[in-house]
Amino acid sequence: MAKKEALRDLQTRLAGRLQAARSEGASAAWLAVRVGASNYLLPLTQSGEIFPLAALANVPYVQSWFMGVVNLRGGL
Repeated sequence: MAKKEALRDLQTRLAGRLQAARSEGASAAWLAVRVGASNYLLPLTQSGEIFPLAALANVPYVQSWFMGVVNLRGGL
């Protein structure tokens, strides 16, 4: 019985959050970046972690457009 009540409570909370999201409307947050001489706006919701560019390590057998990987906190 408690599981049914917990599930019903969860469904009620989710329905309330969906309704609130619909009534608030979409608000967009953007990340402005410059790549070379080009400027871009990226949706902030699509952005992961943002960090300063460090030294790139070459990766063998990749396409010429792939610049390399960065060692971030000890992981590539």
